[in-house]
Amino acid sequence: MGKIKVKSEKKKTEKLGLVLIFLLIFFSILFLFLLISNLLILDKKQIFTNVIVSNYSGFDLNSTALKFGFVERGQSAQRSVIIKNDFDKKAKIIIKIKGNISDFLIVSENNFFLEKNQSKEIDFSILLPEDLMFGEYNGVISIILKKS
Repeated sequence: MGKIKVKSEKKKTEKLGLVLIFLLIFFSILFLFLLISNLLILDKKQIFTNVIVSNYSGFDLNSTALKFGFVERGQSAQRSVIIKNDFDKKAKIIIKIKGNISDFLIVSENNFFLEKNQSKEIDFSILLPEDLMFGEYNGVISIILKKS
């Protein structure tokens, strides 16, 4: 009986070793992927955005954030941002929107290229459903310039 127990423990040790090797390989590949992805990023800007859903309209002329102000349910509002590629190479522009405002915020163009020193005006439109609850909706817009 002693020999069977030793073989069983040896098989468990071998399986544990294989699992550890697999995890090491997996995390090494993940680390390399993240490292390479970050090396491709030329610039990344984050812009706070919000809208206040109310029963009246009003605007906010904030230059540090993309604020839509007070917007009535069922109505829309629009703001624009100029994106410029100041780098010496062509860049891919990727726009990501996070937060509870993301369901209502529409970007006019995404995943496009800008040549060096080229700029483009991008529109951000908010379209609020008629049945949306009153309150403040926030988010962050990430504008990423990547090497193409």
